[in-house]
Amino acid sequence: MIDYKDLTIKFSNTKIFDKLNLSIKQHSIVIGPNGSGKTTLIKAVCGLIPYKGDILVDGQEIRKIKNYLNLSTNIPEVYTIGRKVKDIVDVYSEIKDLELDTFREILKELRIYDEVINKRILNYQQARAQ
Repeated sequence: MIDYKDLTIKFSNTKIFDKLNLSIKQHSIVIGPNGSGKTTLIKAVCGLIPYKGDILVDGQEIRKIKNYLNLSTNIPEVYTIGRKVKDIVDVYSEIKDLELDTFREILKELRIYDEVINKRILNYQQARAQ
């Protein structure tokens, strides 16, 4: 089960979620229109975006599961470590003691494993060109 409690996510000055409370039970299917925030919720669970409030997976706050640390640097080489999400996941499993099997199982439960794990990572110039 994933519980979002008083979840607030914002980008710049725009609030995407403001004190959202939501429970997603195992084997649930979450649907909604484009732009409704499904991907944002997944990114928050995976620790890819900052948030306020709590995200609990099976009752455990995800920040506390494995010594949660944010990665921030101005060294460009860090952002070219991997070409696909699976490369970055492998790096995180080494440097942050990420539970690789748990991460893979979450993606499989959400039915997005193949879509996410093999996604190509664009650098800043590539992303701007698209």
